[in-house]
Amino acid sequence: MDMRDVTTKKRCLFVVIFFILVLSIFITEYFFDKMSSAKSFEIFKIGVLDGEKLKSTAICFKSHERIAEAVTALLSKIQKAESQTKSAYEKVKNDQNLSSNEKNKELSRIETKWKRISSQYNSEMQSIKNSDIKLSDLIQMKLLYVIETVAKFLNLNLILNKSSGNMLNVFYNSKDIDVTDLIIQKLDEILPNIDLEELEK
Repeated sequence: MDMRDVTTKKRCLFVVIFFILVLSIFITEYFFDKMSSAKSFEIFKIGVLDGEKLKSTAICFKSHERIAEAVTALLSKIQKAESQTKSAYEKVKNDQNLSSNEKNKELSRIETKWKRISSQYNSEMQSIKNSDIKLSDLIQMKLLYVIETVAKFLNLNLILNKSSGNMLNVFYNSKDIDVTDLIIQKLDEILPNIDLEELEK
């Protein structure tokens, strides 16, 4: 065997080994960079809240029904008083036994009475509206507190509302991450019954 052949084979072998070494370093560095950049992303835990179920099930939201009932009752009283006032007004106006002066006095008395009643009902309606605003503020404050508490307890990074009208803002919904029942339970514990009279104070 010629000495030059041996030297050429050694050089070829050296080149191949060098190429393999460089290639392995490149591949290692490439995948190491990919893995380290993947590690830089945190894993987020997401909870799902069914807003519609919350509103229809949690006890505190039923207080709004009492507000609606109070508004309906007051509107009924207003309609009744208005009807009685109109009837009394027409009766006096059409009474042939009263003089013009007596009619005017009686009609003025009916009008004064209606203004007093109307002012009282307006005041009552404003009071109901104020109670509704206070009720909404109280529920929202307690609900945000409960959501934050549940999120911390379950180590959640995010809670999404899966019933936000026409917008679909949840792409995957596992039952494991649906925290609606837990939030309803905790909200019922801290806000079971709302005394509307206390709220007005």
